[in-house]
Amino acid sequence: MVSQRRIPERHHLCTGRREAGPHFYDLFTKRNLRALSLLWESIQELSHVPTRELMSFAFTSMSHLASKMTPTRPSRPFSSFWAINSYWVPPSYMESNVWMLFESAVNGRQGLVSAKQDSNRTVTKWKEAKRFGDLQDEANIFLKAHNTLELQEIIPDDSVDYVFTDPPYGGSVPYAELCTMWALWKGFKTNYDDEITINDEKNFEYYHKMLQAAFRQVYKVLKSGKYLTVTFHSMTLRSGIQSSMPLSLVGSISRRLCISLQLERPQRDC
Repeated sequence: MVSQRRIPERHHLCTGRREAGPHFYDLFTKRNLRALSLLWESIQELSHVPTRELMSFAFTSMSHLASKMTPTRPSRPFSSFWAINSYWVPPSYMESNVWMLFESAVNGRQGLVSAKQDSNRTVTKWKEAKRFGDLQDEANIFLKAHNTLELQEIIPDDSVDYVFTDPPYGGSVPYAELCTMWALWKGFKTNYDDEITINDEKNFEYYHKMLQAAFRQVYKVLKSGKYLTVTFHSMTLRSGIQSSMPLSLVGSISRRLCISLQLERPQRDC
């Protein structure tokens, strides 16, 4: 449960501002933690599996907004957000109503119902592939959570027309650690070891080496003459991500703070 786990003791989760406390329950008021627990238990009791999964998705989309990590905003007195990439409780925070947050997550303008309606209009045909090769038959969607360093285990070489990727920005956003709050509700075990990042145990050399290995895997599965788009939001690490790519992929690169690279894989010689 959320109340039984300690927040990972890593310096990049403490920004020098007021720390939240040692446990995940310190991130919530007692009232909101109780309300979230009641809501989560009710969702898990739903017998219809697709509905239960959808409601669980809506829950995780708003549970962080019910925490004490949401600062007050004079310009928007009834709205807040997770402001810092760490488990940080501001001196003045907003305690949002859990039931209103969940209602918005389901029926709001950007909520679950609206998203499902949009996906139903956009994806008119749906047949999920169990493996990549099924896409050559009638299947048209292949969903898989997999280690990028082992991409060739599930995708053959020269088989992908287009790749869009948004790699981690060094250690500026500790994704695995920050996902722990949601993972606790879902009962997932968070694996920090495989993440390509920079933190107390992993330096820039590790990050660069692993990112380079990941791009090599992507390069192999990309078809000759096809494209890879990379979005990367970091001024300090911009040169690092460029040098992580195979030289044959590096082309004209934007010099802006927020860079977006669209690179073509060269045609192979016959």
